[in-house]
Amino acid sequence: MVAAVCASGAEPAATAQPSQGWELAWVDEFDGDALDAAKWNVQIGDGSALGIPGWGNNELQSYEAGNVSVAGGHLIITALAKAGGGRRYTSARINTVADAFPGEMRVDYMRVYRCAVDGATGLGCAGLAAPTDPRVRPTAPEDVYEAEYALYADAVDPLVLADAKRSRDGETSPGEETTVPLRIIRVDGAGGALALAEVQDAGARGTVVELATAGGGFAIGAADASRLRLFGMAPMEDASLAGEIQFDLRVLADATDPASTLQVKLDSGAAEAGIAELPIADLPWNEWTTVTVQIGDMVRNAGAAGAVDLGRVRNLFVLEAVGAVHLRVDAVRIRCGHKQRHGCGIAPS
Repeated sequence: MVAAVCASGAEPAATAQPSQGWELAWVDEFDGDALDAAKWNVQIGDGSALGIPGWGNNELQSYEAGNVSVAGGHLIITALAKAGGGRRYTSARINTVADAFPGEMRVDYMRVYRCAVDGATGLGCAGLAAPTDPRVRPTAPEDVYEAEYALYADAVDPLVLADAKRSRDGETSPGEETTVPLRIIRVDGAGGALALAEVQDAGARGTVVELATAGGGFAIGAADASRLRLFGMAPMEDASLAGEIQFDLRVLADATDPASTLQVKLDSGAAEAGIAELPIADLPWNEWTTVTVQIGDMVRNAGAAGAVDLGRVRNLFVLEAVGAVHLRVDAVRIRCGHKQRHGCGIAPS
């Protein structure tokens, strides 16, 4: 069996620019003619020198420095059916140097996928189009409290809220319930034309929101414009496990500019917002997909007048287009998880 990882003939893509509020910390565009030794280690052999023959998982190849190269703006790793290092095959293995990243990385959870192997090609997971599909969710530990608030499903749903009460021992419990009717709000943008309507979608979805605009969108907030408090939803150094906004989206090819961007927002004022940006070109077209945005990421990516105040949220969901788009939206919800019971949720401000 021969496996190879190599570059296509396409021109290398331009360096991705970080979103507002983020600073690019590390990048390698492979624009030289050799691997940058200040960023990468080249590992060689079969792992025996480290006490893990076969690299700990019965790998059949030996890693050789000659099997990795840089050319045309690409990193090229080549696997060969050629003996080397006491093995029948050779390939290349590299990792970043210990101090390559100027910070720390915290991992919340990992997704592990199981998929069939194609008998004809020997390839696995060939049909896995979205390796970070947000619909694939890990099972939460038994001691994690989870809450979900539906904002739109066939219509805007009234929120049933219970303000959290904290006891002397630090535990939280639900307080008095309050029902908050919601409404859809038109958001006019700089692009001019905007068509917003609730329509019947083919299939079992029922009523969905359809948006066609050259710049603008819609929001979901309290019908009486009252403020709401989102608590336990931004990652902090406490027991919080954070929150997220999820919605189902279908991008329609007609009247959609691939260069457009969608902005998902939470706001506590016209320009006091948390923002997540989704390039239209990166989303599936003409099919329903689930979009997940972390509220903590939105808080860190502030609007023109500053970050959203989660204690005084005006609109729980804003979807605004920068450029021309035609799309449908359904199943808008806010979800959260916390290590304390009733430790996260939505309450009157």
